[in-house]
Amino acid sequence: MFENLSDRLERSFKILKGEGKITEINVAETMKDVRRALLDADVNYKVAKEFTNKVKEKALGMNVLTAVKPGQLMIKLVHDELEELMGGEEAGGIGIAAHMPERDGILACLILCELMAKTDAPLGVLVDQLEDSFGKTSYGRRDLRLEAEDAETLRTLLPGVNPKSICGKVPQNVSHMDGLRLSFEDDTWLLVRPSGTEPVVRVYAEGFSVEERDELLDAGCALARGTYPL
Repeated sequence: MFENLSDRLERSFKILKGEGKITEINVAETMKDVRRALLDADVNYKVAKEFTNKVKEKALGMNVLTAVKPGQLMIKLVHDELEELMGGEEAGGIGIAAHMPERDGILACLILCELMAKTDAPLGVLVDQLEDSFGKTSYGRRDLRLEAEDAETLRTLLPGVNPKSICGKVPQNVSHMDGLRLSFEDDTWLLVRPSGTEPVVRVYAEGFSVEERDELLDAGCALARGTYPL
């Protein structure tokens, strides 16, 4: 997915090749292509829109830097925003870009406390603001332990599994790059990922409610056990 995103972004930057300066027109054209690339990479629409709006605002605010070519400036701005956006590598985990690959819970809590102090807002208000901007979601993970033979069979068969429907939803995108990932039109998703070192299957899901999330997790566990009707 990330290789395809990199290729798409590189093609987007070619719009600015040969341009003498940043303008609202060429930035808008570039950001339209960047947003499309992010959506194709399964980035939430609201997140992609806010991302491109931020880059556009920064680009137009820096158009006085005539010594920097427009293409180079855009690459830097997009890179910086991507680094901030993708600081959390694993869905449901909290990571800080350019800090450390593992999760640092103490630092994450300190940053959250600092945000509450600076905004003078309680945690509940900050959560409400986040959900107002990007919608309410519920993430969950289950670790399913199987017999060694069953786990090996699942690893062998999973690349050929292409469910037509899960919980009444038709997958819009099916990826076998790292287990089985099903993405749905409403931005919910399900991931079934067998461990490569132990007979454990990790099932991840995100829905718009706890009930929807749990229904997807149940389906993922059933897929891993081979009991879900395909």
